Amino acid sequence: MDITFAMDGFSGTEHAVPIVPLQKDIVHLYAQSGISYTPTLLVSFGGPFAVDYFLNNEIGLKDKKLRRFMPPNLITQRVAQSNQVEPEQHIFGQVANGAKKILDAGGNVALGGMAKCKACKSSLGDVGALRWGYGQSGCVTCRYTRGRQSHWSG
Repeated sequence: MDITFAMDGFSGTEHAVPIVPLQKDIVHLYAQSGISYTPTLLVSFGGPFAVDYFLNNEIGLKDKKLRRFMPPNLITQRVAQSNQVEPEQHIFGQVANGAKKILDAGGNVALGGMAKCKACKSSLGDVGALRWGYGQSGCVTCRYTRGRQSHWSG
């Protein structure tokens, strides 16, 4: 379905293309179609959800804002309910790498936050996706400016 959105002239699509790594034909299709690709890294189809990786490794769970608005027992409960997945099974790094390929080919990549991580939304929302999802992938570093274009370097 994601590929037909680009072919049919949709202005955007949310969620990652569920096959990684992205091959050159898909990268060029997305770049040349002008579609805005929004690969929500915390919830990427085609592999385990990255939110489980961050919860299991307790990334962001000590965030002051999170601790102020979310009772500790709910945080503990969400961590306990997360799926245990072998680290090498996670695909968020490959998804981030595909987004960078589309961007490098002249395409549009948007930032998408997911409410899937309610227990850690304050630290793993939009900025968390940039910081942890793209940053942990090792393929992209970025500077995020609210309301302005993001600047990427690889």
